[in-house]
Amino acid sequence: MKRFIALLLVFYYSGSILAQNNLDDNAITVMPNNNINFSYQSIDDVLTDKVIDNAVSVSVSSKKSKCLIYAQVVFTGADQSEAMARRICLKLRNSTSTNFSPVNYASPVALSIQPVLLFEQDKATNLNLFNYDVVLKKQTGFDKTGSHNFTITFSLVEP
Repeated sequence: MKRFIALLLVFYYSGSILAQNNLDDNAITVMPNNNINFSYQSIDDVLTDKVIDNAVSVSVSSKKSKCLIYAQVVFTGADQSEAMARRICLKLRNSTSTNFSPVNYASPVALSIQPVLLFEQDKATNLNLFNYDVVLKKQTGFDKTGSHNFTITFSLVEP
């Protein structure tokens, strides 16, 4: 049995994609650094966490005000399992920011089909970079067989 999970990345800014940005506003940019997909070759693969190191870079400009950065899983098929979504995690690898509050620096943040807070970034003059590992937690129950295709969306919210 071979299982395959594909991951695509998109970014949102207050619910709409930006083509241009005023340099005085808050903004977010998401860039994949590595090919992001998971596949199972054996039963042992299912029973261990899978990690893609330095998978995603998120750059945040918070020149206007403090901002909150969220992420969520959006499935592209009919299978929108919250249990499957919570197996997909983001682990903060490093950051250039000195004035942010991560949800948890030490362990991965489990995502959801609802937005999950990753961190709060205070107002700053510099562009800040956040690098994340993507983690697929080991299987602890029964998932539907076949492919699970999803997107991780990021959003910037001004409180």
